[in-house]
Amino acid sequence: LAGAGGEALGGSAVVVPLLAHARVIGEVWAFTADDRVPPGLPEVCELLAQLAPTAALALDALLLDAERRRAAAEERRLSDQLRQAERLAALGELVAGVAHEINNPLTGIRALAELLLEESAAPEVHESARLIRREADRAAGVVRDLTTFAHQREPVGYGAVALAPLLEGALRMCAHALRSGGIAVTLEVEPSLPLVRGDGPRLQQVFLNLLRNAEQAMRGSAVRELAVRARRGGGDGGSAGGTVVVAVSDTGVGMDDATLARIFEPFFTTRAPHDGSGLGLSVSYGIVRAHGGAILVRSTAGRGTTLEVVLPVDPGVQITDVPGAEARATRVGDALAAPTAPPLPPRDAA
Repeated sequence: LAGAGGEALGGSAVVVPLLAHARVIGEVWAFTADDRVPPGLPEVCELLAQLAPTAALALDALLLDAERRRAAAEERRLSDQLRQAERLAALGELVAGVAHEINNPLTGIRALAELLLEESAAPEVHESARLIRREADRAAGVVRDLTTFAHQREPVGYGAVALAPLLEGALRMCAHALRSGGIAVTLEVEPSLPLVRGDGPRLQQVFLNLLRNAEQAMRGSAVRELAVRARRGGGDGGSAGGTVVVAVSDTGVGMDDATLARIFEPFFTTRAPHDGSGLGLSVSYGIVRAHGGAILVRSTAGRGTTLEVVLPVDPGVQITDVPGAEARATRVGDALAAPTAPPLPPRDAA
């Protein structure tokens, strides 16, 4: 016999393979402490040979049951994802129609407000016209967000995008809220992270939405920790070059199953009134889907939430083409006080 490092330990053993469906699924061993052949060894071997088929059947049944359980869990997961995708697609069609119908009168309202500002000299009319224009612009912003959710197709002009500068920039934009909330932030970027194909400002909007949600979820939490990690993913993201995964994890209140089932629906929110429109995650969902990616969510009530943005790698650009593609791993002090991020590659560098 030999140890884990290959050193000789002495002794001997009898090994009986456990066979099921013409393949070895396990082994039964009988050890001796020295090299001498113990008395009764033939009987021991015969007993092991008799027990082996029964042990193989029992082990095979356990393995099959475990595989069935894994397959059933995966089927439920895929079924839930399909139902959610179908529900969101139906919502997208409804939202697109509503947004179109609202946008037309909004355009007219804003045009009339501009006309009043140009033709009237009365101060009270000017004040009312400015108020009308401001509220029309606010409503138009909501319509644009709804349209982003509904139209999940890749626009013309996507280019190669480095995610590290976007993440650093998003953290700097949220720096005041994170510091004020006493939140410890960790940013980790895998060395030589591949480029993704997309629109940099829109992807940064996604990361901003996720960071703001995480900050708000941790208000009142005893432990306030935010981790942002970017790494290579697998090759199953619809891209020949694999995927990049950006995970945003918080130690906030978390979500129950009922909330998880609705978080991407437009206007759904668990916040207090006037504390957000409920469009942040639905808009982010639309943007990521337009990039050929997905948003995955894991959450436990009372323990926190992790949202993963999965984006396909741009197969037409080498990693070395991007300035600043080296490893980045920093605590909040460095991430939020970092110098200006390197410029994004040209949008047509596909």
